[in-house]
Amino acid sequence: MDLKRRFSDLQDIWFVDDNFVQKGRKGYERTREICETLRQLGLKFDIYLRADDVNEKVLRLMTDSGLRSVFIGAEAGTNRTLEDIFKKRTSVEQTKKAIKLCKEFGINVDPGFIMFHPWSTMEEIGENIRFLEDVGEYTPYGIASFLTAYKFTPIGREMLSGERPYRLSRVQSNYPLQDDVPYEIQDFRAELLLDLTLKAFQGFKELPRTLRRLKSEARRRNDDVLFRLHASTVRYFSQISMYYFKELYGFLSRDNPRGIQKYFEEISEQIESSTSATVGLVKLVLDAQTERE
Repeated sequence: MDLKRRFSDLQDIWFVDDNFVQKGRKGYERTREICETLRQLGLKFDIYLRADDVNEKVLRLMTDSGLRSVFIGAEAGTNRTLEDIFKKRTSVEQTKKAIKLCKEFGINVDPGFIMFHPWSTMEEIGENIRFLEDVGEYTPYGIASFLTAYKFTPIGREMLSGERPYRLSRVQSNYPLQDDVPYEIQDFRAELLLDLTLKAFQGFKELPRTLRRLKSEARRRNDDVLFRLHASTVRYFSQISMYYFKELYGFLSRDNPRGIQKYFEEISEQIESSTSATVGLVKLVLDAQTERE
């Protein structure tokens, strides 16, 4: 309760803790106690959650206490990548089931995803696309995401020791304390797809700040219209980012992908145009709301 007194305008909390839900009876009781406190405070909350911790009992407890959204580390759309690369100890089937159950409870889901890694192939990327479309949850960030192999992690140590061969990046950092292993994807087309996607998605650069402002205003006013506008805008840009990513993927999957530069420029222009128009519309709505005050 002291939290509510110290922060009188506090409306929601984001728990950045992979173990918010823990296994077993003690784990459930811990979650129940936290949820009861949040319910008494009248706070909405968002959490991180492992797919193998999702079940109806714990979801019902949390939604009744104000749970709004969850971040589930899906990571990949193939079991072999989950097992061999990420050592995840969960399966694609578990992740799909967890996301489906969360959505049945009306919980917003952000499936944390890593589209690219040093050994990505075009075939695997195609499977990732199908997985994301199957669960129906993805973001521009997840679509264009790539593995950062930190030197102190198991996969980083395997790369540096030679146990897991990889292609060294041609662009070397002069920063002596760099803590990740620089690499290029071994599959040339996958590397080119990542490069073009990152460059094309720069057209979204105006979007994050606008969305933050929109969400902030929605919370400050507790305005359902603004919340719905925020959700629909996020959904729209998630869909067009997947559309253009699939276009690039399809083009590079051809036997002879000639003309990629021109095609890339067209896609980049379309992304910038869509972003500019939508950002302008959202700003008009927010400015109109401000004038009414």
